[in-house]
Amino acid sequence: MNSPRLLCVLVVDDSPHVRARLRRLLEESDSRCVVTEAGTAADVARALKSLRPDVVVLDLSLPDGNGFELLPFIKRVAPKCSVILLTNHEGPSIRERAIDLGADYVFRKSIEFELVPVVMQRVTERLRSGGTSTPKPLNQLKGGPR
Repeated sequence: MNSPRLLCVLVVDDSPHVRARLRRLLEESDSRCVVTEAGTAADVARALKSLRPDVVVLDLSLPDGNGFELLPFIKRVAPKCSVILLTNHEGPSIRERAIDLGADYVFRKSIEFELVPVVMQRVTERLRSGGTSTPKPLNQLKGGPR
């Protein structure tokens, strides 16, 4: 009997504390995943040469770039992956720009951080059922659209 395929997740944040917290959340959730971490935009470019992630969790602000610059690159290199943009910034213009550039989800770190494992679980379920990692609409997640 084949064991279920592991979800490949790339966590991109300049804060080691945020990366560690995301790793813990994912390890404690029901999703079976392999987590790779990146702290800079340059790290993302290197990681994507060897990985084809199912999900990228991307911070908006990085020391050598930003999530807005990386979104089109990630979607070009790994077009089937779901991208979750995490930000401390608020406002509909940020959300709209991120979605326009390829983000599948945009969550505020301060109040929506816990939704990341929910998305991972849904992506895992879709992949195990033979689907792609195309995201479900936000209104189908706890909390609905913001």
